[in-house]
Amino acid sequence: MREKIEKKTETLLEDDNFFLVDVLISGGVSNQKIKVLVDGDQGITIDDCARISRSLSAWFDEEDLFADKYTLEVSSPGVEHPLKLTRQYKKNIGRNIKVIMQDGSQQEGLLKSVSDNAIVIEKTLKKKEKQTVEMPFENIDKVKVLISFKRDG
Repeated sequence: MREKIEKKTETLLEDDNFFLVDVLISGGVSNQKIKVLVDGDQGITIDDCARISRSLSAWFDEEDLFADKYTLEVSSPGVEHPLKLTRQYKKNIGRNIKVIMQDGSQQEGLLKSVSDNAIVIEKTLKKKEKQTVEMPFENIDKVKVLISFKRDG
């Protein structure tokens, strides 16, 4: 079911700017919740999400995918969702991130670059010294963007 929804969603993304991040299905047979996370290299608008939602909902009904009622939510992944795709990492270069490694250790820093195999962050040490650290994706468990609420003046 998840793969069918992924394939259909990818056909609904109008241009190469948009991409599918994830499809999450939860709930019981009689009340399924389908959450489709989409994003764009320059972000995605509410109107884009609504258009995709209407198209998916019509397709669900056409194909009779759900015997009982379902809830469909199409949105961009919020800050609570970890980064998953290389495109998401690239979009967030220059932002502060929190990296949780496979061994449970954590590091925070500024995302400087992304390759197919690793990310590079810049950490600020004591006395404002900077340290650059490369982290292979195979050693990373989860990465989240940190939101700053600093006020000027």
